[in-house]
Amino acid sequence: MKRRGAITRGTTAAATAVALAAAVAGCGGSEGDADAATGAYEVTADASFPAHQGLAQQSTMKVNVRNRGDRTIPNVSVTLETAGQGTQSAAFATVTDQPGVASRSRPAWIVDRGPVGGEIASANTWSLGPLAPDRAATFQWDVTSIRSGDYRLRWRVDPGFSSDATAVDAHGRPARGTVDVDVTSTPAQARVVGDGRVERVPAR
Repeated sequence: MKRRGAITRGTTAAATAVALAAAVAGCGGSEGDADAATGAYEVTADASFPAHQGLAQQSTMKVNVRNRGDRTIPNVSVTLETAGQGTQSAAFATVTDQPGVASRSRPAWIVDRGPVGGEIASANTWSLGPLAPDRAATFQWDVTSIRSGDYRLRWRVDPGFSSDATAVDAHGRPARGTVDVDVTSTPAQARVVGDGRVERVPAR
């Protein structure tokens, strides 16, 4: 947009104010439209996360989503939950039974880095915006394990934040899945690989 000089007189100033107000309103409308998903959006989706980890091990979880339909997905998002706990716990966390605590959610992993630009207000959900047909998006979390145990993480893909829309696979089933992880109480071991990099190896 070209920058224009200030206009300060009469009806021209009023017209400029109206135009600016319309532009601002238009921006707000586009954000709303981004979430106005309706119907079913076909995707392929898969997730990866190391099944065996040691304490203090740095790992990466990824959820890959590809739009297989002929419509742009308005606002592709992924929700992560610990199985059986819903949003009682944060993503990569579990629920404590300890009474009298302000929050029952206790992290099992520290999230060092989540999907860039993907954090939103909805609990345990990340969004990466519109996804055109046959385009792919990758949600990536770099995490460090801090609590041993067996965990099942559930992930779900949504095309927006409307209850009138769903993301489905080629068979019409909801685009979702689980990953099972065993975090041992033994810290991850380190080794030097051929190119001089230090690589952490989980204890089994």
